[in-house]
Amino acid sequence: MEQLIKQVKALVTEELQRAAKLYGTLHHSAHEAYAVTLKERDEGIKNVAEIDKSLDEYWIGIISDSPEQQNAALGKIEETAVLAACEYIQVAAMARKALNGYEKNQY
Repeated sequence: MEQLIKQVKALVTEELQRAAKLYGTLHHSAHEAYAVTLKERDEGIKNVAEIDKSLDEYWIGIISDSPEQQNAALGKIEETAVLAACEYIQVAAMARKALNGYEKNQY
């Protein structure tokens, strides 16, 4: 897990650099930082809700002895979990960007 944490932190740094090229190195204000971070968090929450639905579909596939349904649900879980991880990497990057300060220097 320790190695995975290091790798994710490296991805956070990469995402921060990518976002800086598009939107600048600092948020304009704490209000903007909050809004952007909240947006990314909300997108992650939607992904988690989709994972929950897919887990239910997986369970139904298990109790109905349907390997096809199990595999479809597992594929959806994997795909959506990756998307959720990406959203939360963006949350971490936006938090780090806010920690770097604001253009207007207000909190």
